[in-house]
Amino acid sequence: MNALALDEHLEGNWPTNSFPTNATLALVGNGVVVLNGTNIMLNVSDIMSFNSGEPKITSGKQNTMTGLANSTVSGLQIAGIMFDDTFINGGSSLKFYFNGVLSKTTTDTTPVNGIYTETQTMKITTAAGDGSSHGIPFICTGTVSAIGRSPLHL
Repeated sequence: MNALALDEHLEGNWPTNSFPTNATLALVGNGVVVLNGTNIMLNVSDIMSFNSGEPKITSGKQNTMTGLANSTVSGLQIAGIMFDDTFINGGSSLKFYFNGVLSKTTTDTTPVNGIYTETQTMKITTAAGDGSSHGIPFICTGTVSAIGRSPLHL
């Protein structure tokens, strides 16, 4: 978060070189945004992105009329996170990718008056990648977890 704040400040997209302490990252499609609570503060997709293919293995039931999970659908797919701020003068000079198997679970509630709540839980376990910081190469490994919940309309 510190590197993103500094980079966005240097690009003129953010007024300071830090984000609020409770700021988090969220996915919007393949893009990445910084949130403060439920408010989008800034799109940081020029520096950080998320890519995934279609689920290769799926399980669970879906309602054929609405497309909603009945009540849970799970899938496995390959996913990756990319970060590159090497184009920003004075930035963190950080570039890396992080790939692994993404396990995604979608749970939908029964719609009431056309409104339902969808919860998505995602986890990339045993992910690995490489990159460089100020020209010094490194290898990274780890786990990434995310959860999102929102009321939606049919």
